[in-house]
Amino acid sequence: MTTQQLKQEVVKALDQVPDEVLSELLAYLHSLQGKDEASIQRARHLRTIFTEDSALLKALAE
Repeated sequence: MTTQQLKQEVVKALDQVPDEVLSELLAYLHSLQGKDEASIQRARHLRTIFTEDSALLKALAE
């Protein structure tokens, strides 16, 4: 997909998101501005770990 196509898909998806989520989404997008690719990649990996290994993380916390 081209950048323009991706942006169009994002706009379509935004039309389907509940209004309550829009401010959180905007804050997240602002948080990405000015960050380098390595920082963004680390955040992606961390989110994946939290999502995929939530049961393991809970067990380790106990």
